[in-house]
Amino acid sequence: PDTYKPVPDEPPNPTNVEETLRQIQANDGALEDVNLNNIKDIPISTLKAICEAMKTNTHVKKLSLVATRSNDPVASAVAEMLTENKTLQSLNIESNFITSAGMMSIIKAMHRNTTLSELKVDNQ
Repeated sequence: PDTYKPVPDEPPNPTNVEETLRQIQANDGALEDVNLNNIKDIPISTLKAICEAMKTNTHVKKLSLVATRSNDPVASAVAEMLTENKTLQSLNIESNFITSAGMMSIIKAMHRNTTLSELKVDNQ
């Protein structure tokens, strides 16, 4: 039989969620890429607050919320954000708990967004 080398687990995401939220709310010009991937304990209210802050943020170009246990209320917040944000170019919400209803709200919001060029939604 073949022998396989064990693949080490990825190190935990070191992003400080509360500090990142403050930077988004303050429209910090140094913050262009927000990566919250694989942080499992982010409260739904915080994810919604991030989306709310992103509505008026003019610096973040890439937002990644992979495997954050996001659900339909977060999808609705993402949809609202997409209708107002004029800077975001890439959004990754793969591997969450968003149903077809949540995805439809995001897709409908895309009609009013002119800047997003990449949307990743696999594995819902």
